[in-house]
Amino acid sequence: MLKGKNALITGASKGRGRGKEILSAIRNVDLLLLMVDVQYLGHLEIIEKELYDAGLRLNQNIPGVFTTRKDSGGIKVNSTIILTYLNEDIIKAIASEFVTNADIIIREDISEDQLIDSFSKNRAYMQAMVVVNKKDLVTKEILDENIKKIRAKGLDILAISAKNDDGLDELRENVFSRLKIIRVYMKPIGGDVDYDKPLILKEGETVEYASSLSIKPRRARRS
Repeated sequence: MLKGKNALITGASKGRGRGKEILSAIRNVDLLLLMVDVQYLGHLEIIEKELYDAGLRLNQNIPGVFTTRKDSGGIKVNSTIILTYLNEDIIKAIASEFVTNADIIIREDISEDQLIDSFSKNRAYMQAMVVVNKKDLVTKEILDENIKKIRAKGLDILAISAKNDDGLDELRENVFSRLKIIRVYMKPIGGDVDYDKPLILKEGETVEYASSLSIKPRRARRS
């Protein structure tokens, strides 16, 4: 429902428009930003549905289901916790669509959809964040109410106004934090610290590691 040549539209998961191409590219990202207009928040549900139907799971962990296939013996189910959404008969019925003989160990209280996901090979789990733009066009009460509804679905959300440059610094910091990126301000010998072009590293990387690379160090992009 977003406008533009590379938009994710209704039916994208079934190949409409350039849906397959866009969804394939999304699978390779480290962080997905879902940007919607504050006046059209209903578009978020459409985007979520297309992503879900394409096998993309936002802000979810891989289900704690461990399946060991075997040559015979049917399907055996063991659980290390109490299951409130499933029972052994349901688990076996769903599992039989994917395996004939297997030992299944379940280590978290999962739903039917999560059990199906554990057997499917095309699921992608990724971080996602909702960015609501044009917050200056609605009252604070309306904005807060909508933010509350979105957060109730387990999605992180940040409201901004690109036009008024409101919230953009917070958005940058959130992206850095979610991607575990750090800035390293370099100081050449005999020179001053360069605060304009920091070296960008992933958490755990060192300056020594960066200097050992044959490629040029990654630089912060100016916005």
